[in-house]
Amino acid sequence: MNMTELNELLNFDRKHLWHPYASMTNPPPVNFAVSASGTKIKLSSGQELLDGISSWWCVCHGHGRPEIMNAIREQTEKIAEVMFAGFTHEPAVRLAQNHRTWKSPRGFPMHPRGGTCDGNP
Repeated sequence: MNMTELNELLNFDRKHLWHPYASMTNPPPVNFAVSASGTKIKLSSGQELLDGISSWWCVCHGHGRPEIMNAIREQTEKIAEVMFAGFTHEPAVRLAQNHRTWKSPRGFPMHPRGGTCDGNP
């Protein structure tokens, strides 16, 4: 991924996605995770972090366990799971971009910052 694509994803993320434990009105910058293996998370900058947050996936399985990766190969080769608090990644941003056209079961647009996530107008 080139820097232009990365910046576009980060800008969309900041404008449209809420990360747990972050302010909804003035969110802090997030770490852009590109891969994870064992107990390490690799960022777009190349820096590797120890997953000391112990997200539920890492506690239960570790990142990149072969038996899990065999079942969900394409995505787990990039990221098995990265906690969304303080991090973002391409699949999350792409999902949110596609989400803008989804409707709730009652037919209302679902926008997390627009107050209609639960389908209430």
